[in-house]
Amino acid sequence: MNRELQDSNIPYTVNGEMLIVKADALTYMIDTKNPFTGIAEYFRDDTIIAVKTFYEGLKYGELDLLEENPDWVTFFENGWQRIQEDIEDRYVFHDDEDSKFLTIRNEIEGLYESYYENGQLKCREHYFIRKPHGLFKYFDEDGNLERSVTWKNGLLV
Repeated sequence: MNRELQDSNIPYTVNGEMLIVKADALTYMIDTKNPFTGIAEYFRDDTIIAVKTFYEGLKYGELDLLEENPDWVTFFENGWQRIQEDIEDRYVFHDDEDSKFLTIRNEIEGLYESYYENGQLKCREHYFIRKPHGLFKYFDEDGNLERSVTWKNGLLV
């Protein structure tokens, strides 16, 4: 799954399943001979769980969305720093009083949760490749399930 980005300063994006680590300890795309430079998105059950950046086969940065407070970790400094900063501006984890979610290029991806002022979960939604996908649940202020709907690739089922 290669996706060309509109901004030519940002490398293309691949699904993390397309990458392997070879004997030289560098990361490559499957069936290629050059070390990978770009962005890899990792999924579990159609939900994004991590974003990693690579420069010449070395892991440069990582955003682990399974952590309690996800934040970018950078592993070394070099001339790729400015590109990494541009990438971090595009993959942003939002965590405030009333919602938690990841945006990629200003669109929601993965798990989205919003909360009532009393702290109760208001809704839980999932997005895959920026489209509604999976079970969406909506709750009342006491935490009782009010309704649920299922989406598949942006279509209500």
